[in-house]
Amino acid sequence: MAWILVFLFMSCVKAACAECRADECADHSGDATDLLQHVRHSKAKLSQTASELTTSTTTTTYHYDVCEELKAEYNISSLCIPKDEAVPRSSSSSTPRGKRGKSLPWVVEKAKAKAAWKVDVATAKAWWWCEKQWWCHNGPPTPPADCPISSSGSQLYSDRASFEAPLTVVLVDGYDNAAYFAGDNFDGANFDSFTDAAVSAIVGETQYETTGFDNNNLIPGQSSGDPLYCAGCNGSYRLSFQATSVGTGQGVWAAGFDIRGVQEGVFGTVAFVTYGDGSTGEFVLPERQDVFWGIIDCRRITSIHLGLSGGAPNTDNSVMRMAHDNLSIGA
Repeated sequence: MAWILVFLFMSCVKAACAECRADECADHSGDATDLLQHVRHSKAKLSQTASELTTSTTTTTYHYDVCEELKAEYNISSLCIPKDEAVPRSSSSSTPRGKRGKSLPWVVEKAKAKAAWKVDVATAKAWWWCEKQWWCHNGPPTPPADCPISSSGSQLYSDRASFEAPLTVVLVDGYDNAAYFAGDNFDGANFDSFTDAAVSAIVGETQYETTGFDNNNLIPGQSSGDPLYCAGCNGSYRLSFQATSVGTGQGVWAAGFDIRGVQEGVFGTVAFVTYGDGSTGEFVLPERQDVFWGIIDCRRITSIHLGLSGGAPNTDNSVMRMAHDNLSIGA
């Protein structure tokens, strides 16, 4: 019956969402993914334990204790056979039995849990579909009145003019402030190195965090008159926008920068974006090109991690390089 209901439910959901485009659907599948992983892990653990018990010559107490432990650990709703009704497995019996012909705990629990898992998996799949296609059920969320764009989801820009067009205010940091030429880690003729706190305090808008090389924010290219920012430049870093003059504690509407891809050999970099509602998205950046990259989103942009997929850090020069200039935030 459970499978029939789930099938009907899934059919209705898919029919209602048939016209949705994949790029219009926000990814809220994390909870369902966690449930599926839990189900798979539970099943594997109980199967392993059941296998051990089929060949075990240990006491009834062991069978019962394992049963209770599994019930508590994996939230199996069915109860174990009362301890006083369970008996040790008989080596001469192909089917373990307890008093009055009842199966031993692990046999009963495995059967009950297997049925429960089938429902859990089906529910998780249906849940995932609903979360993935929430747009179809509720319609696109209405952007806040002060958001610079009227559409939902991330809008990406490859040229600065288009990026700045919908904004009423844009702050640009070209890394030419005199304070950038006096690093607290190292003060050189052509480049300086700063701690996270020191570099963040210079302009006082974006907060910098090096996630590859600790507290190693570099401002190279000073002698050329066109300095830039990097964190190695083979180190990953995070730009956070929760304490700016053009945003809120959730972040800013817009953020962008010029990728210095030719001079610094930028490649392998993923922009891992955290939005104001806690959701995330990631975008592969252009490689070995001097181009602009910008993003506007009505969920607000809390931070952008420049590193590897999933927000993972990097220090390997053969895996990733990243450098930028003219960091821009706006509203």
